Amino acid sequence: MKKFFLLTVSILLTAICAMAQEPQGKPNVFIDYFSRPNSVRFAWAEAIRNNVMEGIQKTNRVNLIDVDSKSVLNIEKERRMQENASAGNDLERMKVMSEEGANFLIQGVVTSISTSENRDSKGAITSYSASISFTLKVIDPNNGTTVFTKTYTLPKSIIGIPLTTFFKSASSEDEAVQIAAGEAAKQMKKFVEEAFPTVGKIIELDECRGNDAKSAYINLGADNGMAKGAKFEVRVKRMIGGNTSFRLIGEAEVTDVESENLSKCKIKRGGREIYDAFNSGQDVIVRSIK
Repeated sequence: MKKFFLLTVSILLTAICAMAQEPQGKPNVFIDYFSRPNSVRFAWAEAIRNNVMEGIQKTNRVNLIDVDSKSVLNIEKERRMQENASAGNDLERMKVMSEEGANFLIQGVVTSISTSENRDSKGAITSYSASISFTLKVIDPNNGTTVFTKTYTLPKSIIGIPLTTFFKSASSEDEAVQIAAGEAAKQMKKFVEEAFPTVGKIIELDECRGNDAKSAYINLGADNGMAKGAKFEVRVKRMIGGNTSFRLIGEAEVTDVESENLSKCKIKRGGREIYDAFNSGQDVIVRSIK
């Protein structure tokens, strides 16, 4: 029991230290090939992967690196088509990724892709629809552990009818799959926010009204992918009975990115508590939220 307690404390302290550390810029995130069952065409799985990459790139929150760009990790297209698998579970492959500078690895598993024909009253085909299901996993390449996972079924539907049916018409199965895969790109902003939260701290209060903080500066900037409108929860780091805690005290929103490692934020909630905590010398931590 004592060993279990000490192990739990050790894991908790490691997580806390990781959360409170100084920002290190955007993480290097490698994206591996996606695995798929034999029922899913290779080109369709590639369409999902391409849209996932496009959506992640648009967030500008991570340095996304395609394994195709690394000769030591590249697997020829012919082999991928025949073997129908990603080599992401290979610890030796992960070791190479770590040596190449990967902080995280994204693995994708395409579970299923189904298509259907839409017909008119006379039975003639008018268009096609498609539904895709896939899972994204974020892996620590240093030890192979999964740090985040999310499953998607797209496009969203109402009473079984895909929403894209009301806005786009596909003239073939391939086009229908491309339309559904395009929805994946739109989901990646939330995915990145959940999988790769940005952590920093308030380094200076700006505008204050009495003892109520209205704006402040944080040590996150362009190097961390900051942009106007980025939202943060604000927590105060404190010690209680020899234990470290991070108590939620407010919210902030970036109004101006001023340099590589500096942004100005508007305090949206908790101005008085933030003012008191900062001026009493406590660490006031900011953590990105969706």
